[in-house]
Amino acid sequence: MADGSPALFSGIPLWADILLSGALVTISAYFAGTTLGVISLDKISLQIVAEASDDPNERRHARAILPVRSRGNWLLCTLLIGNTIANSFLSILLAGYTSGVLGLILSTALIVIFAEIIPQALCSRNGLLFGAKTIWIIRGAMVLLAPVAWPLSFILDKVLGHEVGNIYTRSELKHLIQIHVENPQHQEESGLTVEDHQLLSGALDYKDKRVKDVMTPMNKVYMIEAGVRLNFEHMLEIYRSGYTRIPVYDKDPQNIIGILYTKDLILVDPDDELEIRTLVTFQGKHTVQYILDITPLNEVFKLFKTNRTHMMLACALDSTAQVPGNILSVRSQQNFLTKGAKHMTGVITLEDVLEEVIQDEIIDETDNFESNEQSIPVVRRPGRDRPDVSAYLALFEHKIRDQNKLSPAEVQAVSAFLLTAIPEFAIFASVDTVLKSLVRQAEMIDTEGSDSDDDGMGEAHSRSLDNASLSGNEQLLYTRGEASPHFTLVLQGRVDVYAGSERFLSELGPWSVLGQKALAAEEYVPDFDARATGGCRMLRIHKEAYQAALRMGKTDQIVGVRAMRQLTQANVWE
Repeated sequence: MADGSPALFSGIPLWADILLSGALVTISAYFAGTTLGVISLDKISLQIVAEASDDPNERRHARAILPVRSRGNWLLCTLLIGNTIANSFLSILLAGYTSGVLGLILSTALIVIFAEIIPQALCSRNGLLFGAKTIWIIRGAMVLLAPVAWPLSFILDKVLGHEVGNIYTRSELKHLIQIHVENPQHQEESGLTVEDHQLLSGALDYKDKRVKDVMTPMNKVYMIEAGVRLNFEHMLEIYRSGYTRIPVYDKDPQNIIGILYTKDLILVDPDDELEIRTLVTFQGKHTVQYILDITPLNEVFKLFKTNRTHMMLACALDSTAQVPGNILSVRSQQNFLTKGAKHMTGVITLEDVLEEVIQDEIIDETDNFESNEQSIPVVRRPGRDRPDVSAYLALFEHKIRDQNKLSPAEVQAVSAFLLTAIPEFAIFASVDTVLKSLVRQAEMIDTEGSDSDDDGMGEAHSRSLDNASLSGNEQLLYTRGEASPHFTLVLQGRVDVYAGSERFLSELGPWSVLGQKALAAEEYVPDFDARATGGCRMLRIHKEAYQAALRMGKTDQIVGVRAMRQLTQANVWE
């Protein structure tokens, strides 16, 4: 042993000094690693892991560490004091064998590299596992060093206060979620997606928004006057609007007297022409709910839940109104707005609030636009979305307009059917505009409300059907043995056909045809009797109109071929 060796370690063999030095380095490394690994575990984070981690091992480790970690200052003092004692003994021991620059380098290398850097690097990544496995050592050190560590921790608690843990504000929490989503490594570990970020951010932000930020302005609200009668035309308009709740006003759009629920129209007979005011009166005025357009959305959401309504009228107070101090309270609003001077500014629904929460548009099968701005119409996806209800309602358009005309959609449908199903119309494939013109000008027959005594066909029909009489909503179409120049396409309803000597009855439904040979034959004589029964709608094409369209179609084809040839020759010449 060198001269000047401390008396504390005199007489100890070299091998014992080496073992003691190794033990001191290990103790120092443990305290240094535990200081970083366990103290860095936030109490709030440990509570989250202990209760909500998907890994049962992590939950068990967190529960083991949490009681010790909750005594933050006591644990910190214990670890630092233990680390300092181990490093001091190690320095004194090494000073007995080395001196000068060599001693400085040796002690620094052992303490910094082996007792600080390496253990802290390992424990910073596995602090939870390391702390849980050695928690008994930590508890023993806390008891052993309590005479010094506990008084110091008591003073720190009084001066600095108890440790709270990492608490995040809303904006910080949003940014934390964003980091978990945008960083690929964090995203893989957390499992959060862009949709999760969008949803969580919306839930944190929606309370900062007001009713006027999400409502549908009054100039874009579909409303209906209380005096309107619910005939077929108005009911069709209501269904086509796509709304399930419609504000009803009395003369002035600012005077909302109720909410019309579209589902209530299911039992309304259009022939009764019931006034909307009557229907709303039965519902009661309690369906009208008011809300200030400056109310936060979280308050509106509470009101939606308590009042069991999905639509409220947003309004602003007149400048002359005496506003109470607690006007943003939804309870005081309901009493005040029912009586106070106000003007409507828009409509807000529960769906509007939920869209702000999820940060996306909710589009159902009846929506016509993607948002309240009504600037982007909904695009239906064939085979995936429910068919547009307008296509179904178009079948009934003839009830509210001229019965003798087809709508453009019906013209398109009939023309397509004739081209594909009836050989006589296949020639119009290259000149479909001629066929559409023919269909558009064809005769329309509607048996609903017709009277056989007025059309002069009752006698002929009685002869062909063995004195069977025509009722008021039946019409004779073809008589056996009598020439007919008409082709008939059944669009709606039913046609009874009596064929053969036995008068065998067969029924034809929509998209059935009669008199197909009448279009090309010089004289077509049917061998059957046919009559339309009940509400039946048919399209009838006369032979002469068909022949004229045929000639026009051939002319257009010839002209088109010539034009194509001229264009081809010009291209070749060039």
